[in-house]
Amino acid sequence: MTPILSRAQIQALDRLMIDQAKIPSLVLMENAGRSATEVILKRWPERAKRSLVVCGTGNNGGDGFVVARHLASAGCQVRVVALGAPEKFTKDAAQMAAAFSGSGGQVQWVADSTQLRTVKDELSGSKLLVDALFGTGLSKPLTGLYMDVVELLNQSQIPCCALDIPSGLDADTGSVLGGVVRANVTVTFAHPKVGLFSTSGVECVGELSIGSLGIPADSWKQVGSTAQRVELQEVVQWLPRRKSTIHKGLAGRVAVVAGSPGTTGAALLAAEGALRAGAGLVTHVGYQSTIDAIESRVLEAMTKALDFTDVRQQLRDVLRTTQCVILGPGLGTFADSKVLVEETLKQAAVTVVVDADALTLLAASPEWLTVSPEKRILTPHVGELARLLKTDVTSVEADRFQALKAAVALTHAVVVLKGAYTLVGAPDMLPLVVGGPCPALATGGSGDVLAGIIGALSVSLAPWSAAACGVYLHNWAARRWTRVHGSDRGLLAHELADSIPDALAELSQAAGQMPE
Repeated sequence: MTPILSRAQIQALDRLMIDQAKIPSLVLMENAGRSATEVILKRWPERAKRSLVVCGTGNNGGDGFVVARHLASAGCQVRVVALGAPEKFTKDAAQMAAAFSGSGGQVQWVADSTQLRTVKDELSGSKLLVDALFGTGLSKPLTGLYMDVVELLNQSQIPCCALDIPSGLDADTGSVLGGVVRANVTVTFAHPKVGLFSTSGVECVGELSIGSLGIPADSWKQVGSTAQRVELQEVVQWLPRRKSTIHKGLAGRVAVVAGSPGTTGAALLAAEGALRAGAGLVTHVGYQSTIDAIESRVLEAMTKALDFTDVRQQLRDVLRTTQCVILGPGLGTFADSKVLVEETLKQAAVTVVVDADALTLLAASPEWLTVSPEKRILTPHVGELARLLKTDVTSVEADRFQALKAAVALTHAVVVLKGAYTLVGAPDMLPLVVGGPCPALATGGSGDVLAGIIGALSVSLAPWSAAACGVYLHNWAARRWTRVHGSDRGLLAHELADSIPDALAELSQAAGQMPE
């Protein structure tokens, strides 16, 4: 996994490398700038020939001067605009500015907003921008000159590479500090920062690349990490390889307690997700009216109708023969639905994936999780999590990691906070960042398919790893569809489910585990 660090942790790591490892700070800055230049030249070989680097007075500005010098040495025409007075520069940034100027580079100094014409003139002749205004240390809103320049950079619509983090994005929460540079590529140094994975971060980070500082790969262990990003190798290691003697009874029995008249599609999609992810036997469980609506549309799944007169005993019988329950998609929030959710959560000794309407009902009665909370996987989107935490969407989005932590503390369950980057939390575990932005997933039913995938995997995996693997596989399948079709929209949820086997095969191939 890739460690994700907070502002304090990355600052501590810098100090550790300088004070204990005796790596000069200028060497770290040089390495950062050089690695960013490599990304820029590979990504924009032609545009880089006319580059504008916008530097602040801190060490992020120093990184920018290094980039400018290396671009110039590669034959690019480079201009630098430095915001602030020269005497305000940090020691290292001043030295890198002097090195750029001493090697023939030109710097335009802009002290206040009366000199914005200089910035506009430089933008008019540039094909590529490098944002080196503020790094991870920024913690207060942009104002004045800096806000004006950020707005000019965004209005220019010139492709932009941000160094370490887009200027104006909070490194810890990912919230926008007044304004933020909208980059096409962000080269973050040494390790990703927490704020890069926020909803606001997705909108301004662009493609994320990690630049080397030339420090040991495991040096972060001395300062710790705040989260971890799940990578391909972990997923392939977690996913079980099937024995040649396996049969449907051993492949996993999954009950889908979902759907109601008018919303049976959600239940069908959850079941299809489970089957496509490898469940051997899937059974739709619900009241007769729901089963009547489903029965004519199922082929591979089975059905079990519940009688109003003895729901609790019948559910108990179902739960005895299943290894996982998917609870909630399309279930509704009626009184009868409440009975199903409450009794399932109270009775099930197996893993239960709690999704959609079941989450809404649970928000009003969190005490239902007092039985086996460690075997519950909650899969909320941001609105559902806000209801669970008795807060609002804005508060959750302001700090998704903190909201996830609060949800785990409240429920003692595995919590999957869905989003462009999905977060997975569990008691006594660091949060996981899984997958990545995929606009094609913005379609009704994709979350139902995810619940089914996680349910199927939880038969053979612990809830935490089943959730992480399920999210990764779901995201990979959607990205694969996007790549094959060359489109960011038009994916239907049942097509997503149908893509799961191909995604599984591609995952194995990508990890070098070709089928025997």
